[in-house]
Formats: sequence, C-alpha cells, structure tokens
Amino acid sequence: MENKKELFKNKVCIVTGAGSGIGLGITRQLLLRGATVYMVGRTEKKILAAGESLAEYGSKVRARQLDVTDYDAFRSFIDRVEKTHAIDYIFNNAGVGWGGFFATENIDNIRKVIDANLYGVIHGVKAVLPYMLKRGNGHIVNIASLAAIIPLPLQSVYVASKCAVRGLTECLRYELAPFNVKVTVVCPAEVATEIFGDPKNIPPGAISIDQAGIEILDGIEQGKIVLPI
Repeated sequence: MENKKELFKNKVCIVTGAGSGIGLGITRQLLLRGATVYMVGRTEKKILAAGESLAEYGSKVRARQLDVTDYDAFRSFIDRVEKTHAIDYIFNNAGVGWGGFFATENIDNIRKVIDANLYGVIHGVKAVLPYMLKRGNGHIVNIASLAAIIPLPLQSVYVASKCAVRGLTECLRYELAPFNVKVTVVCPAEVATEIFGDPKNIPPGAISIDQAGIEILDGIEQGKIVLPI
C-alpha cells in the first residue's frame, strides 16, 4: 500500500494558473514533496518568472504558457507531456474573480468568467482523461471555491461558475470510480491572492498561498473528496 506521506514523490503533476496565487502555492508544495511539476499560466512572462523562482528544483519544474480556455491548445499540451511522462495528477486551478450587479453586467464579461472558471476545468479534464482511463489510474483535482457551498451576493457569475465546477467534479467521482481515476474538488475560502486586486482588500484572516497548498495536498493525502480549506 502506498505511503500517504510520500503520495506525491516522483509523481508527474500539471498545475494550471500556476504563475501566482493558489496555483503557485500548490506547485511549491508539490516540489517540496518530491513531485515533477508542469506549471502553466496564460501570461508567458508571468509563468516563466514563476518558474525561474523555483530554479533550484532543476528539471523537476517546467514552466509553460497555456491559455486554458483554448481546448485545442490544452489538448496539444497534454499530448506533448504524455509522450515523455505519464501524468499522475492534474490540478485545474486557473480562474478569474468577478464581482458586480448581475443585472448591469456585460454579457461578454460573463462569458469570460465562465470560459476561464468552468471551461478551463472542463478542457483540462477532457484532455487528460483518455490517458488516465487507458492506464487505469490518475487523480483529477478541480479548484472550486467556498462560494460553491455558501453563495454570496454580488458574486453571482463567479458563484455560478464555481458551483458548476463542484457539481461536475462530484458527478465525475461516481463516473470514474470504476476506472480507478480519483477526483477531488477543493473549495478554498479566503486566500491572499491577486483575486482581491489591491492588497489592501485582502481580508485579515486570509491564509497564505503556501498554507493553501499545504492544506490541499494534506487533504488529498488523507483521501478527502470535497475539501474545504
């Protein structure tokens, strides 16, 4: 039986939205636990800078530009990784924040939030799943939000996208269990990330991105399926 304390050792992981925030926190903690991490982000300069900050891990960390809303690009990226490394974990973390009065919001802005927060997750799952099903193992981790459990006013579009991620993930858990592909949905509360915009807006009780990474990986090691942090 696999030692849970070494669950991520020598595993190959994909982390989206890894240029900052929770994605970067997850990446750091995976590397500390011995994983090889492909960290991806939409903005090339930002993701490469994040990769450079982790240069001490050598070939264990690889930074790549990727827009998760582009399914063809996502699938092509996964195909390239799979040619040399079997992917054990994918952390579908990339997303954007949103706040406002729904009645006056521009429909194009609404679509951008849904594209990033929901379709970004769907694309990641669809791209990696054929490989995991063929091997009969793998673990998909989708980052939702505590807002998927406790909805808030003036965040209707964001909450809708995160509720969808939670619902998708919990359905997939049943669908994929017979194939030994595990699925976890993470529902973070307040984490000190760029989603708050001005650092002055970060709530006093917000945890650091590294603490978020620790709690997420600890929860996965403990076998939790719905993981509030």
